[in-house]
Amino acid sequence: MTNRHSRLKCGCEQRGFTLVELLVSIVVVAALMALLIVGLQAGGVFARKAATQQTLSALKQSVVQFETEFGFKVPLVFDGSEMGSFSATARGAMNNSGPVYSGQFNRPFVNVYQMGSTQGRAFLRGTALNPTGGNPDYRDPRFSKFSLAFYIAGALGATIDGVEGLGMYAPAADGSWTGVGDSLGGKNRVYEPFMDTGRRAARIESAYFDDIEQQELGGTTPGSMANRSALVDGNGKAFRYYRWLHSDTVGSTLDLNIPGVLLDPVVHRDALGNNTIDVTEGNASLRSATWAIVSAGANKVFGTEPIALLRSELGLGPSVSEAEVRRRAASDNVVEVGP
Repeated sequence: MTNRHSRLKCGCEQRGFTLVELLVSIVVVAALMALLIVGLQAGGVFARKAATQQTLSALKQSVVQFETEFGFKVPLVFDGSEMGSFSATARGAMNNSGPVYSGQFNRPFVNVYQMGSTQGRAFLRGTALNPTGGNPDYRDPRFSKFSLAFYIAGALGATIDGVEGLGMYAPAADGSWTGVGDSLGGKNRVYEPFMDTGRRAARIESAYFDDIEQQELGGTTPGSMANRSALVDGNGKAFRYYRWLHSDTVGSTLDLNIPGVLLDPVVHRDALGNNTIDVTEGNASLRSATWAIVSAGANKVFGTEPIALLRSELGLGPSVSEAEVRRRAASDNVVEVGP
């Protein structure tokens, strides 16, 4: 009898969750789910950045291998000019006026800045951009979206580099392919791409055109890019290849003429008013570097774009300084530098 009453008593005290308890449970579960989602998103961003870093490391090795093989660095292609017709049968030369190699205009061509010309050296030092000398501002055209595709992957085609599809004959010291297939210093064999471009994190995209980048430097249209292939990252943005020269006399780190995209914008801003500040922040590799490869990262901006565009892309108002806007825009850039 006692056991029966005990069982009845226990049964009478059993109850379900109250409405308040259910709501609290739902809130707790929702909070945990939100934390999980944020964690997964952060993990995904980290994984993509790590993959991009690995790709840039491989690209750096490819650029070093190119220089070892041919005896000169990957040339800096002038992005702002249209390419010649690819219907010509003669293989093309790099040519244009100014700081680029002067050649024949009756062939398909791309343009490349030349270290051997006074104008070319001034351009790579930034003095052609900023007549007062020192480091140029953020509208710095000392980069190419196409150099890596052209020289590392050989993506120009038979009418210019002598090989249909990816791959190329050995370029001449001026970066051109004039006379390829003939006796060119004994280096007339076909070279396969220096890097695998079949991966998601580094692939060739033909007729590459990006509206945001066009707003930065201008001078191009989708039509003018019809014959241009770029090496793009996992976010579909072209890797940038930067080249620069140090000043003959280096009195401060500003005289290293490092492109602003590689510097902390706030430190750079302060150094312009106080040249005792080290814009490299003690980075020995950056101090000795003369070229770099840069990926824009997940936010798809480099931090060098027009400030109004960056504010719009990042949702930042006028209360945030220009230097801070650029710092945030560049915060997820991935960079490799070389001497």
